Amino acid sequence: MTADDEFAAVMEALRAEYRADLAQQIQAAVALWAQATAAGMSPGSLSELVRSLHKMAGAAGTFGFDRVSELAADAEARLVACCERETAPAPDQRAAVDALIGELRAELPQA
Repeated sequence: MTADDEFAAVMEALRAEYRADLAQQIQAAVALWAQATAAGMSPGSLSELVRSLHKMAGAAGTFGFDRVSELAADAEARLVACCERETAPAPDQRAAVDALIGELRAELPQA
């Protein structure tokens, strides 16, 4: 087995491990979005979601889950400005993030 083969095997094992964790990350983001919605979209209620989406966007891309990475990064970008300005998202931003969270839910890895 070559060094490249060994590296590929290690990466595939890490990808499989991340895949299992990814389902939990997506479910957590969905729950955080529901909590933020219930809390009236206050900046404080959005900050944990923004951190979660940022982490997901980076790690998902690293492990080859490009669509999840794109969706999380898009949702994060739409919410980070609200957190920085300490304002709730405008209705159009809220609808866009709601759609992105729905798409993330559809990307849940199948067991």
